[in-house]
Amino acid sequence: SRAAFAQNLAVKAPGQMLIQRQATFQTISTWANEWPTHHQPLVILGEEGDGKTWAVAAWLDHELSKKELPPFLFIPSMMVRPIEPIIEPIMLIVEALKHQLTEPYPGYWEKRLKRWLERPADKLPVLLLIIDGLNECHDMEWQLFLTKLAVEPWTSRVAVLMTCRNVFWKEHLSGTSGISTWQLTSYNDSELDQAFAATQLTSQDFSADLLELLRIPRYFDMAVRLRTRMDTEGEITKERLIYEDWRDKQER
Repeated sequence: SRAAFAQNLAVKAPGQMLIQRQATFQTISTWANEWPTHHQPLVILGEEGDGKTWAVAAWLDHELSKKELPPFLFIPSMMVRPIEPIIEPIMLIVEALKHQLTEPYPGYWEKRLKRWLERPADKLPVLLLIIDGLNECHDMEWQLFLTKLAVEPWTSRVAVLMTCRNVFWKEHLSGTSGISTWQLTSYNDSELDQAFAATQLTSQDFSADLLELLRIPRYFDMAVRLRTRMDTEGEITKERLIYEDWRDKQER
């Protein structure tokens, strides 16, 4: 997963803790079921560390059990190169396909994608396109790109699911019409309880002033990992948790 997407998307790997974000899961499912009617893209919004990517990956993992599943292409921000031709959807998709699946001969994926787009519109999209982390590619003209996806042959054949941080969306893309949005928040009480139960810990194992920060999935995971070093390195504080998260991102 890290080799292909530069991040951990292995939501069902042994020993991996996955907290089901039920409201987000249901929102994506409803969007996908109603897509043949509205043909609108969906963007999952949230703050850093809230679990946007994992929420989408968990939904995709569940969808794999279905018989009727369109091919889907997961494009992380690292695969988006904001050069002039890449503004065209076909070029972005073709480049991602070549990167992830290789190409039997030059022009293979472009020809195949064009054939897919010639198919009559159906209840299932010919492709489910997932673009993860719009905010991580600031130089991409996302509004123009999304406008191109909003017309034929794309709009009735390619379903688009995206993730983005709140501030970037508000400052650069909130004016884009015809896009559904869903706000993913940090863990609610039920999800936080699930997270504690999955690690066999309780809120009593952490200081009271740390609990609000532990609602952020990334910080919760970091705090659990830090507990194994507590005896030798001292108590987990808010400042230390933030520092360790920063250091972890720098190392990755």
